[in-house]
Amino acid sequence: MRVTEHATPFPSEPTPEVRLQRAPLVKVLAQVRFPQLASMAGGEVERAFARAMASEFPLAQKGQSFNVVVTQQGVTQEPAQGNILQLRTIDESWVLTLTPGALSIETTTYPGRQKFCEHFLRALERFAELAAPPYFERVGVRYVNRISDPAILQDLDKLVRPEVLGSATIPLPEGFNLSHCLSDNAFNWQGGGLQAKWGKLPPNVQLDVALPAVNTPNWLLDLDSFSIGKLDPSTSKQTLNNLAGRAYDFFRWAVTEKFLDAFGRV
Repeated sequence: MRVTEHATPFPSEPTPEVRLQRAPLVKVLAQVRFPQLASMAGGEVERAFARAMASEFPLAQKGQSFNVVVTQQGVTQEPAQGNILQLRTIDESWVLTLTPGALSIETTTYPGRQKFCEHFLRALERFAELAAPPYFERVGVRYVNRISDPAILQDLDKLVRPEVLGSATIPLPEGFNLSHCLSDNAFNWQGGGLQAKWGKLPPNVQLDVALPAVNTPNWLLDLDSFSIGKLDPSTSKQTLNNLAGRAYDFFRWAVTEKFLDAFGRV
């Protein structure tokens, strides 16, 4: 098995992108968080933002915002202060979400790094014009990959590096099976980091409220690349591109050349 040429998930030079015809991405998200803004009191910013984005996101929905709470009993949601505004494309494959402390975008039809960042930057520019945030507290980009095809799962040990497989390939006798195995890894450096989760899940198990469960066994690779601190909104374009690139570096380290072939490298 010939693995990717990367000796580290954090190379000194950016990894050239390889386009995949059948990429296993099920969701891609980007988010900026900001402090409570006086400009957003009263709801005028939300209404103006919805009008400004209406040509791309004509469907709107308002509701109560929630905090996600993780306890020993599982993942729950609790009401938070403030409302949430969701704007959607007609086919609902793209969603913009504005809360009192964050603006995010998510899609299930990832068009590539450049176009994805362009979509979000247009929304960020409109928001910055209306709300004038003095800084962002966090900028993040998250890529969720899921493999559920039984034929591909059968060859997982040929598609993913041994360091990432973990216990997923432990040999078991007849009558035994591994229902799930998960790894949660946090890599940090000054000003940011990357959280990488991967592992095998049984059917109908939901780890994240943002990621619906599926009714078949599956393997996930979930990468959240982020910057933190008082981030200048004017540098958002470079920050987003750098974060997306960092996540892609890790992805290309984690998978093998056979993975790229299996998902239709172009």
